[in-house]
Formats: sequence, C-alpha cells, structure tokens
Amino acid sequence: MKNPVIMGDSVIIIQSMVERRSLKNQIQSQMIKRVEKNLQYLGEVTFNHILRENNGTTDTRANLAVNHPMGESRIDNETTQKSIP
Repeated sequence: MKNPVIMGDSVIIIQSMVERRSLKNQIQSQMIKRVEKNLQYLGEVTFNHILRENNGTTDTRANLAVNHPMGESRIDNETTQKSIP
C-alpha cells in the first residue's frame, strides 16, 4: 500500500504523528515509535483526525482490541497468535 490515509479519533495520537513529537504516556510513546519505524514502507502517509462520534466502526474495533492481548486476533470465533516485532 502506497500513500495511505490513516484516520483516527485520538487528537493526541494524530497530532503526535503529524508533528513527530513524543508523548508523556510511555505505552503510547512506544507504540508511536513502532508506527514511525514502519511508516517508511508506506510512502507518504496522511493522518486525519475524525470526531469519535463519527467513527463508530473504528471505536467498536478498538474496544474489541483492548480486550485481547497484543498479537492476538479473533476471526470467526477462532483465536490466532502473531508475534509483534
């Protein structure tokens, strides 16, 4: 995928990605560093903020993701594990 548009409803995360600044929250800061490391493979990336109330699908998926350990996904009630670099 080249030149994707990444949309999110977290102002803090989107601003930190656009402005390339670190966050005070250590976990969020580590996640952003991992994202930045992988951005090199995507070409020019555009980040857009969208209001949470306009982002129901993503909010639902994010809530599901919070309930699973990192690297675990569930498709059709089958749980799979994937190592996270």
